[in-house]
Amino acid sequence: MAPERKYERDEQPTTYGQLENTYLKAKNGANEIGDAKAAAEFFRKEMLFRRYQYVTKFRQGDSLRERAVAAGQWTANALLDITSGYGERPSRVVAFSVGVVLVFAGLFAIVWPTGPYGGGVVGYLLLSLESFVTLVLGGGVTVEEPRVRLLAQVEGFIGAFLIALFVFTLTRSIHR
Repeated sequence: MAPERKYERDEQPTTYGQLENTYLKAKNGANEIGDAKAAAEFFRKEMLFRRYQYVTKFRQGDSLRERAVAAGQWTANALLDITSGYGERPSRVVAFSVGVVLVFAGLFAIVWPTGPYGGGVVGYLLLSLESFVTLVLGGGVTVEEPRVRLLAQVEGFIGAFLIALFVFTLTRSIHR
């Protein structure tokens, strides 16, 4: 455990907003001198401290609306960090996409016990992968079950966003 820091009489503890601002300035400085790798890391820290501020806003919000907005901002920020490292980690998008395909394969197995392509794990994985890369289910197997079709459409919608996010993060990482 880190020792508790003692502050001088006139010194105030650093707030998350001050830390966010510090990392913003560091990122801008790194960009000015052309250090893209450092700028990317400073950007990630800036976004992390921004997320911490949303927790404070949620706790101290005067109205239900303010708290709901702060919770939504925190959720969006955390999701962007988890899925792509704030647009700096293409490998996270790939890992998250694999997770989505596996989760939906499991959901298909629950909703459609007979399964596609003769059943089995491979059939569910294939259906999930097909759904992930397309917005409209069709082609390989005919699916009449409405719940399976709904799940496939939801997965296709998520897949389209993750593919776009991958292209963005890959382009950004190559640029840096």
